[in-house]
Amino acid sequence: TFLVGWPIVIFLMSYSPALLKVNILSTRIATYITFPLAITAGIALMFSLQQIYNLKKRSIFTGFLSLAAMTLIVSIPLFDGLRDSATSLVSAPKSDSSVQTFHAGAYIGSTLPLQTWALKDHNYVVADTWIKIFTADVNPDYSHPLSRGFFARYESKPEREHCTLHMISKPDSELSHSCYENLLIGPVLIQSEFDSEQFISSDNFIKVYQNNEQSLFWKIP
Repeated sequence: TFLVGWPIVIFLMSYSPALLKVNILSTRIATYITFPLAITAGIALMFSLQQIYNLKKRSIFTGFLSLAAMTLIVSIPLFDGLRDSATSLVSAPKSDSSVQTFHAGAYIGSTLPLQTWALKDHNYVVADTWIKIFTADVNPDYSHPLSRGFFARYESKPEREHCTLHMISKPDSELSHSCYENLLIGPVLIQSEFDSEQFISSDNFIKVYQNNEQSLFWKIP
């Protein structure tokens, strides 16, 4: 029941989220179906190993076959998992940076006017997606706040919108001014070390908040 019900619910949330009144991008939910599938695969693996173990008792050939099969089945995910962990896990935790983002998100949520959108940087601000939680009471739209995505996404897809890129990288450009006005952007959260200079030197922004790592600028109307 558990293994069948879990993926069914995730499928419904992905295929037709309105049925369950879910206000999250269906493409985001779909990625979580890998968890119940992984558990199911683990059970299937144990069942297969049990069957191979039973064959081992019959002859030398089946014994060698079972040993080779078990070695192959265990080795591939083991080494692939270790390799993936080596490339994705950080050497030091980023909990301190996350706390800085939580404080900034709480400030944005407590000061953001209605009908106003915030903008954040996804490249250098750690745990930036959590800001959605702090601003949900003011703007429950899942797209809020807007984000400057990874730079490669803009380069690989020239047809992709470039407002989120230019509003942080070149806040005083003609395109940025148009984007700020049309998208009703107020606060902009950036990592101070990398992106504060273009805002400090601009007459169109004022710094309203700063912590150890991040700065929050507000677009002057």
